[in-house]
Amino acid sequence: EYMGSTRVTFMELSSDATVGLALGAGPAVTDDGWKDLVQGVFAVLLRRSHEDAVLATASLQAADPAAVKQIYAGLATLIVEAAKRDMDADAAAAALEDAGVVDERREPFKVLFEKCRPALRALLFTSGANLPHIVDVDWRVDYVIRDSHVEKIDAPLVFVKLRAETAGATEPHDIGFTCTVEQLEDIVTSLRDATKQMERMAQAP
Repeated sequence: EYMGSTRVTFMELSSDATVGLALGAGPAVTDDGWKDLVQGVFAVLLRRSHEDAVLATASLQAADPAAVKQIYAGLATLIVEAAKRDMDADAAAAALEDAGVVDERREPFKVLFEKCRPALRALLFTSGANLPHIVDVDWRVDYVIRDSHVEKIDAPLVFVKLRAETAGATEPHDIGFTCTVEQLEDIVTSLRDATKQMERMAQAP
């Protein structure tokens, strides 16, 4: 029995993504520019448009190009991460609210996210070469004194169970592993580094 359970309905976005979303809360782009940018990011992620075409939208021409690209990258990161977690529109838009984006700007995002979420998730499965997608996490911490392989451990061990979905499968399946606290910290650090690298690639011209 797992003592702790964390449903993946939250996101810890990088500082770069958070800054991009915060820029979208201010005067860096007009209300029309924000709406067009949101629509454009969804179109690019669904492979219906290209980034250059979105950035060339008339309503964005008066804005600082660097700020527009940062908002674009923040929105793209938010949408992808929320879709991977199969979050609903309100949960996804919570990151915008935390960044100070007003309701009038959050609403078009929520409408599009709810509409596009199934197609986004289908594309994520396809582009992931059918690799499993994590949708839930269960964990527990046990203090282990001995085990069958080592005479004495005398340290806490983290037992992690990942619930994953695979394209074509009718039911999710579990992936389990154990690690020390230090090993878990290494995993978290590596994942954060990978996220930062992906966001740097998204912001590259």
